[in-house]
Amino acid sequence: MSRSIDEFLGDRPEYTDVGRAAIAQVLIGCEREKSLLERQNNWYSLLRDRIKSDIDRNTYPPIIVTVNYDLSLDQSIYNSLSSTVEQFRTMKTLADALQIFHVHGQLGFLDFETEQPVRRIYGKSNSPDEYCRPAKVFGL
Repeated sequence: MSRSIDEFLGDRPEYTDVGRAAIAQVLIGCEREKSLLERQNNWYSLLRDRIKSDIDRNTYPPIIVTVNYDLSLDQSIYNSLSSTVEQFRTMKTLADALQIFHVHGQLGFLDFETEQPVRRIYGKSNSPDEYCRPAKVFGL
């Protein structure tokens, strides 16, 4: 018996594509813009405050490494920086402000990142293809 979905898919490569699409569907279904705005019990707000403080002091922003596929961290930081830091109000990619590395892959790029080939609106998916595309492109 497999102890994780990763182990299951590793042992059964014939299910890899459907497994990745299912993971993408579940994760995209959990994306909630409203929850990103909460300040109580939300470590993203602490991180956003620290990043903004570093930018205000004109120090280098951090490089963030995450093992999560979802884009909640990316969206949260974008929302904060684009609404509070003048130089980032019209950024074309989050990399204009800082680097976020999704070690195991990611579910596409955010819709504002016009320089990227595969973008989607955070928390929304309109077709089954949108669940399959990130899994193939980003190594989910």
